[in-house]
Amino acid sequence: MRQLFSKFIPWLRVWWVHLVVIAVEGALLVWVIRLGPIHLSFPVQRGTPWWEKFPWQAAVTAVGGVVALGTFLLNRSQKQEHFERQALDTQFTDILNRFSSDRPIMRANAAIRLAEMAAQRWPGRPADLTRENYPFFPRVASQLAAALHMEEDRAVRDEIGKALGRTAEFAKQGNQALLYVLISELADANRSAKKTFIRLLAHYCSAHEEVTDEVLRPLTNFAPFCVGERDTLACLRDLADSGDCRAAAVCRALGQARDETAAPNAPNLLEEIHSAAARLKDTVHALATALRGLSDPRGVPSTAPSLRKWAREPELKLQGCFLAGANLIQAQLQEALLAGAQLQGADLWIAELQEANLFQAQLQGANLRGARLQGANLSQAQLQGADLWRARLQGADLRGAQLDGACLFRVVVEEKISETYRRANFTGAHWWDADFTDPGTRAVDKDLRDWLEKHFPRPEEPAQPRQARKWKPPPEA
Repeated sequence: MRQLFSKFIPWLRVWWVHLVVIAVEGALLVWVIRLGPIHLSFPVQRGTPWWEKFPWQAAVTAVGGVVALGTFLLNRSQKQEHFERQALDTQFTDILNRFSSDRPIMRANAAIRLAEMAAQRWPGRPADLTRENYPFFPRVASQLAAALHMEEDRAVRDEIGKALGRTAEFAKQGNQALLYVLISELADANRSAKKTFIRLLAHYCSAHEEVTDEVLRPLTNFAPFCVGERDTLACLRDLADSGDCRAAAVCRALGQARDETAAPNAPNLLEEIHSAAARLKDTVHALATALRGLSDPRGVPSTAPSLRKWAREPELKLQGCFLAGANLIQAQLQEALLAGAQLQGADLWIAELQEANLFQAQLQGANLRGARLQGANLSQAQLQGADLWRARLQGADLRGAQLDGACLFRVVVEEKISETYRRANFTGAHWWDADFTDPGTRAVDKDLRDWLEKHFPRPEEPAQPRQARKWKPPPEA
């Protein structure tokens, strides 16, 4: 029975078979009509009404035939959809079984086929790119995103990354509802990969009494998240100073104190750190690729008052994501939730970040040239060494931001709306430690420096620069 079913399914899925059947039925109908008129004679009395003369029986028969034909075609179409849906479910289950195989070649092949399944429309549904019309897409996105940060085989992970790229290209079409689904899954995978790396970093830090730049510098070769060593070191320093890493290091140190025979540092720890960093970088690349595919959201107002009231639908939730060194050139990130995100060394050239939430974001060494940050929340953001050349900061909140060495040449900080001015807020931002020189021409933006001195004067006694927080594991019991 199963063999007969498998042979019958392909014939039902061939569209021209149904056209042939319909053509045969039409030819039979034309042949009957061309036989000539059918005369029905029956005796009636003169003077009787027309409705009594009308051949109601023949009309009812004709209508019944049309209804029967329509019912037959509808039932056949429903059966075809049922068979097609069963075939797709069976195919998807088979691909998932291959994806969990112990053989790398099987997993790589399954990743390729999963990308194809993501573009499969549910039979009988319209072609609009929605979750309802493409029910396999969310499941494929979650499977590929999870495998990207868990797969240890480099070759298989490369195929998964390529499959995610093709999936993102497909999701870029239409209203991009499926692209937001993919971004959400990749953001979760990115955060999971970040936790794995932090756990291994805490293991490494627990073997040192004091975590300094010299302790973290050897890891820049095993975890090269950014192009420059300085940005990578800043990234590792922020991760080591995070609450999650400190807590994990304390737990690790307490465990070593209880078991004196436990080795403080496993021999293959650096290899594990390198592998975890590679998986984390793969999630960064896949997430950045999907974010660059976002088109300009519909209904984005051009005026500042309307922009403050505008809400992005659906939301772009990227809080706590690790995007160090990511390529986000011209990304459409209006009103994105990027609080606490790590963007050290990221390329955000001419990125659209209006009303974005970048509270406590790590942006050391980031390229923000020409970025549109009107109304963005940059309070307590780490902008040391960031390039804000000609960025637009009207109405942005930079209270408590760290701007040591940041390039602020020709930054737009205010605009006039009606009779009021919309200004950036630099309260407590230590703007005097920034660089107002054009890197190319070496010209100095004295106007901006005078404007900041007028509206946010520096204190009489400059505050001491903040020292990097250092921590030590608890002493052995």
